Amino acid sequence: MIRLRFCSILTAYSIKGAPMFSRFLTSLHHGEEKALAKVFWLFLGVHILFWTIAPHFFIPYWRIDTPEMIVAGNHWLLCTYKHPGLQGWVVEILSDVLGSIDYAPYLAAQLAVALAVWCVWRLGREFLSPTLALVGALAMLTYLYFNYESAQYNNRSFMKAFMALAIYWTWLAFKTDKIIYWAAVGVALAAGIYCKMTTFLLIFAIVSFMLLDSGARRYWRKPGPYVTTAVCFVLFCPLLVWLIKNQFAPFFYAQGSLTRSEYSVWGHLFWPVRFLGSQFIVILPILLCMIPTLGIGWKWNRKRFWGTETKDRFLTYMTLFPLLFTLAITVVDGHKIRGALGDQIWLFFPIFLLYTAERTRADWVALRRSLISVASVMVFMATVSVLLVYYAPKIKGEASRMHYPGQELARQVTQVWETHFDKPLVYVCGDDWAGMAVEIYGEEYEKLDGEEDGDIPPQICSPQWCNTEDFRKTGGVLLWNMSDHWKVGRMVNNFNSMDFRADFKDGLGPVTGWLAQFPNRIDLKPLVLRAQTRFNVPPIVVGIALIPPEKETIMEMKIPTEKETVTEIDSIMEMENIKKIKGITEIEGVTEMNEEQEKSELQEKT
Repeated sequence: MIRLRFCSILTAYSIKGAPMFSRFLTSLHHGEEKALAKVFWLFLGVHILFWTIAPHFFIPYWRIDTPEMIVAGNHWLLCTYKHPGLQGWVVEILSDVLGSIDYAPYLAAQLAVALAVWCVWRLGREFLSPTLALVGALAMLTYLYFNYESAQYNNRSFMKAFMALAIYWTWLAFKTDKIIYWAAVGVALAAGIYCKMTTFLLIFAIVSFMLLDSGARRYWRKPGPYVTTAVCFVLFCPLLVWLIKNQFAPFFYAQGSLTRSEYSVWGHLFWPVRFLGSQFIVILPILLCMIPTLGIGWKWNRKRFWGTETKDRFLTYMTLFPLLFTLAITVVDGHKIRGALGDQIWLFFPIFLLYTAERTRADWVALRRSLISVASVMVFMATVSVLLVYYAPKIKGEASRMHYPGQELARQVTQVWETHFDKPLVYVCGDDWAGMAVEIYGEEYEKLDGEEDGDIPPQICSPQWCNTEDFRKTGGVLLWNMSDHWKVGRMVNNFNSMDFRADFKDGLGPVTGWLAQFPNRIDLKPLVLRAQTRFNVPPIVVGIALIPPEKETIMEMKIPTEKETVTEIDSIMEMENIKKIKGITEIEGVTEMNEEQEKSELQEKT
C-alpha cells in the first residue's frame, strides 16, 4: 500500500515537472538568457560542491602550500617574507564559520574559482552571444588550475580571481566611463596585491595598454584612471609600510625563485620552449571542450584579432600580454620558470578564441555537444585526480606530502609533552612542515585542566610573533624531519628562523650548533610514523627534543652524538624493512613501545 502511494506521488510530480522541464529545454534550444544562466549556475554549483567536499576524502593531508596559508591565517599576518596574507585571512574566517579546518581551504579555493569563472562569463557576454559566452565560461571549469590544482589552496588562488575581476571592471570602465567602475578596479588590484605581488604585472599591462592604444589614451584626460590609482594606493599603504620595514622581502624572494635553477646558455631557448609545452598541456582540456563550437579547422579573424576598435585590441592585449611578457623574461634571464607561474595567463583564453575565430557555431546542436564535452572532461579529470593521489605512493615507491601523517604527529607530540609536563604545550620549533602539522591539529589534543572550552593550540615559534626568550621561558618541542623523501623539506621554512634551515644536514637533522642553543633540552628517540597510505612505503621519521619550561625540575639525560643518531636511524630503517615483510601494521606499535620505554626510564631515574 505504501509502495503504491509512493509511486503515485512520484508519478504526479513527474507529470507536473515534465512540462516545466520541456519549457526549459525549449528556451535553452532558442538560446534564452535565463535558461543559459541556469545552466551556468548548475555546472558551477556542481563543480564547487565536488571540489569542496571530495578532496577531504581522497587527499589524506594537504597540498604543499595549504598548511602555510592556514598558519599565516591563524596569526592574521599582513605579510611574510614570501607573500602577503589575504588568502590566510579568508581561510581563517571560513574555518571559524564552519567550525573546522577540514573543508575551509577547499571552500576558499572554490570561491576564488567561482569568482574567476563568473568574470569570464560576464566579460564573454560583452563580446559574444549568450550561448558562446556560456560555452567559454564552462570550458574554464576544465582548466587544470580551476580543477585538480584548485585543491592546492595558496596565494595564487584569489590572485587569479581578483585579476579576472580587475580586467572585467576595467572593460566596464572603458565602456561606461563611470567613476564607480574606475574605483572598483582600484579595489580589485589592491586585493590582488594583498594576495601576491604578481598583480603588479596586470597593473603594468593595463597602464601600458592605455598608453599604447589610441582609443584608451583619451581616458588620461579624465578623472577615471586617477581615481583607480588613488583607491589602489590608499588600500596598499598598510602593506607598503610593512614592505619598507622589512626591506621589500617578497620582491627578493620572487627574484630568488626565478634564479633558483641552474643557468646555462641553452636555457635562453630551452626554458621558453618547455614553458610553452607545459602551458599547452594545461589548456588542452579547454580546447577539447570548444571543438563543437569552433570546429577542427579553426581560423583567425584578423579584423577582430587587432581591429580598429578598442574593444578588439583590449581583449587581445589582456590575453597575450602576460604570455609574451613571461616568455620575454625567460628568454632574457635564461633560468627555468615553473609552469605553475603561468596559471593567470589563460583566464580569458576561451573568450579570446571564440571572439577572434573566423567561424563559430552557436546553435542547439553545438551547445548540447559542448555541454556534454564539458561534463565528460570534468568527470574524467576528477576520476584521474582521485586515482593519481591514491596510487602515487605505489608508483613512486614513497609517500608524497599529501600522505604526511600530520594528525598522528600532532597527537604523539602533545601526548609526549603532557607525559613530561603539566603545563600546556605552547611553542613548536624546527622544521616548518612538522611544526605546521602540530599547530593545525594540536588543538584537537591539547586540553587545559579545569577548562571545558579553553583549548589553546600549540603554535610555531616564529620570529614574526615570538622570540627565543619566549620559547625558553614557556618551553616547547623541537621537531625535525629525519627522513626527507621529497628533498625539499628544509626549503619550506617560512616561519621558523632561517638559521635552522642553514644549519640543517641532509638526512640527519639539525647540527650540534643549533641544538646547543638549548642546553637544558631533553632528547628523545625519534618518532616513527606511518604515511597515510595502504601501500608499503618508507616510514616518516621525525626527530624530537623537549625544552622544559622555566622553574620545571628536569632530569639530566644523555645527549646522543651525531654518530649515535645515525646508527639509531639506520636501525630504525632496518627494522622497518623487516616489518614490510611481516606487515606494515606493526609500525604503530613501535611508537607506543618507545613511549612506554621513555616513561620507565624517567621513573627509574627519578
